This record gives sequence, structure tokens and C-alpha cells, in this order.
Amino acid sequence: MPGFVFRLIGPRATFPSGPSGPSGPSGPSGIGIIVALGMAEAESVRDNDPAVRSTHGFRSEIAPMLRLVTADGTHDMLPASDAT
Repeated sequence: MPGFVFRLIGPRATFPSGPSGPSGPSGPSGIGIIVALGMAEAESVRDNDPAVRSTHGFRSEIAPMLRLVTADGTHDMLPASDAT
């Protein structure tokens, strides 16, 4: 199963520090790594995330990972026969 990077983006550039808090060029964000059957399943995980479902204005991005190495093994985006 392939891995995906899940990026949670706050509702404003100064979140969570408040209106006078520090932030980077695009504001703070959080990331997570998920293993899913494919993009559709990864999007379902994203769409059901409590922060994304809330009314607080969070957004998210998902990007596939070509290879993810975990304690359980290696997860490739492409089948072994297609990888070079």
C-alpha cells in the first residue's frame, strides 16, 4: 500500500499563536503520514479528520510518497515491477 503526506493548514497565518504571534511565510501547519490503498482512501481519511470537518476553517493537502519506510516495511507508490 502506498504512503501519503497529509498536511493540515490552519485557518489563518497566525494560528495558533493569536493575532500578534509569530508565523512562517505560509503560517503554521501540521503533517501526518498515512498508509492507504490509494488516493481515494487517503482523501476519505482527510475528509473525515475532525479538524477538517470542523467549522474552524482548516484546510488540508495530500501528496503521494514514492516510497515510505516504516517499522513494518517499505511502502511503494508503484508496484515492484514498475519501479526502476
